[in-house]
Amino acid sequence: MLVDDNDDSREMCAELLSSLGVQVIEASSGNQAWSAFLRERPQMLVSDLQMPDGDGFELVKRIRALPGDAGGLTPAIAISGTDATREAILAGYHALIVKPLDPSVLVEMVVDFTRDTDATPNAHEVLRPRPGVMVLRWKGQVNGGDMRRAMKALVEQLSQGPCIVVSDLRGVAGFAWSAASAAETAVWSLRRNIEHVYLVGGPKAAQLVSMGGCKTLGVPCTLVDEMPREALLG
Repeated sequence: MLVDDNDDSREMCAELLSSLGVQVIEASSGNQAWSAFLRERPQMLVSDLQMPDGDGFELVKRIRALPGDAGGLTPAIAISGTDATREAILAGYHALIVKPLDPSVLVEMVVDFTRDTDATPNAHEVLRPRPGVMVLRWKGQVNGGDMRRAMKALVEQLSQGPCIVVSDLRGVAGFAWSAASAAETAVWSLRRNIEHVYLVGGPKAAQLVSMGGCKTLGVPCTLVDEMPREALLG
């Protein structure tokens, strides 16, 4: 679903995506998009933030209030004339593109969100220092495919009972925007077994994406500079 009150910009993006085989549902306002979203259930949302008839912030908040299986976890990319990345991520978007829109950036981001697997080596290590605690230590380039593999291990842990999660971001060199969406989808059904998430250091972008994912899941989240000894030692 493509939402923008600027007809020229919306039509240009729609034509580009359609030429790549993507079926595009267009809307010119947040309120119009909300009605169409409930009716069409798109697989991805790309929306402008500032619009007169229902803005993009309110739109994504309404979507995130839906159950996961009713579209509440739909990947969402914001488009804005200003760098409102933090506000957009914490509202429920997974990424933001600043205008003027570069069509190649939009295509690259859409591909990233729809890619199922990635052939690169795992960028994570799983540690279990004590029962009820799982440490995910990240390194290098973290992408959506690697996040899905890491979440598989976390789901196995959560299926055994409540768990504290420590996500060590200090070794992260790059963080794909799609990673948070992959994590949310993977652990949604067991999210209530996540007692707390500690985010340790790392790039600001990685911290922000992780915080946004925790907010969508409704999981308590704390930013720390060093490994939380109280969580690891009990």
